[in-house]
Amino acid sequence: MSPQNLSVHLEKKVTKEFAINVTSDDSKPAQGLEVASLTANPEKVRITGPESLVGKIDSVSVDVSSKLEGIDQDTTITGAELTITDKNQDTLSSNSMSYLKFDNNGKVNVTAKLWKVRSDIRISAGYTGEPAEGYVVDSVTTVPETFSVAGSEEALNNLKLQGNTIYLDNENVDISGKSNDVEKKVNLSELLPDGLKLTSGSSTDLWITVNILPEGSKIYSFPTEDIKVKGLPDDLQLAFEVADIELKVQAEDGDLSQFDLKSVGAALSMDDWEEGSYEVPIKISLPEGYKLLEDVTAEIKISKVSNVDSSSQ
Repeated sequence: MSPQNLSVHLEKKVTKEFAINVTSDDSKPAQGLEVASLTANPEKVRITGPESLVGKIDSVSVDVSSKLEGIDQDTTITGAELTITDKNQDTLSSNSMSYLKFDNNGKVNVTAKLWKVRSDIRISAGYTGEPAEGYVVDSVTTVPETFSVAGSEEALNNLKLQGNTIYLDNENVDISGKSNDVEKKVNLSELLPDGLKLTSGSSTDLWITVNILPEGSKIYSFPTEDIKVKGLPDDLQLAFEVADIELKVQAEDGDLSQFDLKSVGAALSMDDWEEGSYEVPIKISLPEGYKLLEDVTAEIKISKVSNVDSSSQ
């Protein structure tokens, strides 16, 4: 019986260093707190293994979501296990992991630093230049009007000294020669002072609007609860999507000092009343000597009235 030849392929081993990315998904600490930072220790890991396998590694991460839920102080999570993702964005199987050797046996410590949350923060923005002749700046507004931030103790103290207002000195809107409103969109997260960040889930978009009107004009806020609704069937109910509508009013003689918002009438009516959401025109009646610069609309929602049997309560 002749001996058989056995072929053995020995693959070259390599060592490569990867940064460790810490993830926390949507986990939240205790109310009124935000995770300011998550830091792995060590922040990098050396992985040794077959060249073909190490070459497939795309990223190294550690997920600490379950450890952050409800925490109310800075916390260090010990012995968190690493997850390896390949270049197809698949997680390496336990069998593949067994061929790899890690520093610290593939475990790291993660420190979570918390910041306090403060709400109702306002933005103060300005403008440069002058509008067209015969026009004036009525106001500068932002959307959102207020927002929430998380910050270090020092940063929040400085913010308090400024009346919880962030001044955008370098984001002035150029209105030179303009006769209509001018809007500018900025990234709010890039404008926050050091030590502050937007709270989780907040939009980074901030719109700054400089409202420009003809001389002798002004923007007034009219409560939607004062709009008279005509012809609404008894089995339907109507809700306004906003608390106020804007009225751009101009005095024919240029003097608005005697204008009284209580003298304004507003009414809403529709030809066909059906369930749904609509943007509808609002009929505005002004006192003599004043006129509207723009038509007025409002967003409404119409729904069925709930039938509740009062005898069963």
